This record gives sequence, C-alpha cells and structure tokens, in this order.
Amino acid sequence: MGATLGATYHNIIQDNLDTLILPFVGAENLEIAGTPAFAMVGAASVLAALFKAPLTGSILLFELTRDY
Repeated sequence: MGATLGATYHNIIQDNLDTLILPFVGAENLEIAGTPAFAMVGAASVLAALFKAPLTGSILLFELTRDY
C-alpha cells in the first residue's frame, strides 16, 4: 500500500512539476527522484507507521535496498 501511494505521489508531482513547483522555486532544471525511490520511501513510511517504529522502518529500507 505504501509503495503504491509513493509511486502515485511521484506521478502527481512529476505531471504538475511545471505548474505547481517551478514558479515558486525558480529553478529551470529541477528534477525529482525516480518512481522506485518514492515507492520505497512510501513503503518504509507505512511500515514505520503500522509498527510504530520509525527507526526500524528506516533501517529495513536501507537493508532491503543495500543503498544509503
């Protein structure tokens, strides 16, 4: 569920990047992370919220992806 919400959030932000974010930031070449990154963060967030253990959710994310 978290991965789906993260990927959906990425798609919404990516589609509306020019109209919602760029006028306020002023950056012309602003890029956001890819869909897998948002999906992993969403999954870790839901895991941390369900188990009420944010540190455990973060560490499991790092262990699963093998990337810090």
